[in-house]
Amino acid sequence: MNNKKEKINLKKINLGKKAQVFTTDAVFSIILFVVILIFMLSVWNLYSQKLQEQHINSEIELLALQIADILVSSPGAPNNWEEIVVIQNSSENASNLNSTSIVTLGLANQDRKLSLAKTSVFFGFDYLILKELFNVERYDLQVRLMELNGTTLKQVGIAPGNSSERSVSLQRIILYNETARRLQITLWSG
Repeated sequence: MNNKKEKINLKKINLGKKAQVFTTDAVFSIILFVVILIFMLSVWNLYSQKLQEQHINSEIELLALQIADILVSSPGAPNNWEEIVVIQNSSENASNLNSTSIVTLGLANQDRKLSLAKTSVFFGFDYLILKELFNVERYDLQVRLMELNGTTLKQVGIAPGNSSERSVSLQRIILYNETARRLQITLWSG
């Protein structure tokens, strides 16, 4: 009989230790799960930020490409948009404009051959109207007409500063006044 009591007491002791091991395992598992969950959330957050930055960079690149291609390959819509612009004080300052009458700005008479009249009016545009016409209000824009050596002939817009976060600059070789020149379009945010 004494032997049976000892076996029962041993079983009680063993059961108590098993319960302690189970509790320790459960706590360890929960801690491990929380650590893995925190790690996964931080990795998810990092990749979602990178994806968002990549999306914004792609959008800026696409907009800059579209602006460059429209300017150098299209006369715009309507074809005589430069005549629609109201010029103040008989100067080349086109700051008073009914932007609803212009659908697209284009500078070309032919592909990559710029019109002197369109170019003259274009580089006189008010900066905010220009951004509205290109539908890039949330970005900043600069368009420069340059010699092949980099000397600026005409420009409109704001140049990106050192603090700009994202910047895309494209150049197209064009004919302006029967001479090869460069048209540079810079679109940036920051």
